[in-house]
Amino acid sequence: QARQQVANDEQSDRDKLGKMAAKSLKQAQAAEAQRQKREAEAQAGERAELEKAEGQARQQVANDEQSDRDKLGKMAAKSLKQAQAAEAQRRKREAEARAGDRAELEKAEGQARQQVA
Repeated sequence: QARQQVANDEQSDRDKLGKMAAKSLKQAQAAEAQRQKREAEAQAGERAELEKAEGQARQQVANDEQSDRDKLGKMAAKSLKQAQAAEAQRRKREAEARAGDRAELEKAEGQARQQVA
């Protein structure tokens, strides 16, 4: 009986140790799963921040490019206006010169007619 009791007690101790080991293993596995979950969430957060920063950088580049196009357009329009103004001025001077030549010609013709008379 004593040997049987010792054997039973040893078996009971082994069963308890097995249960404790299984419980400890479960806790360790749950802790590891929680750690992996937190790590994945942190990586997702970093990825979201990175994507947001990349989006902002792309938007800034697009804004800068549009600003450059706007400036070039204004410069081209200003240059065109200047060229048109210069052309108008040239035509005006040309017309004035022709008018002056015409006036001199008419004066000379008038003098010639007077001389003939």
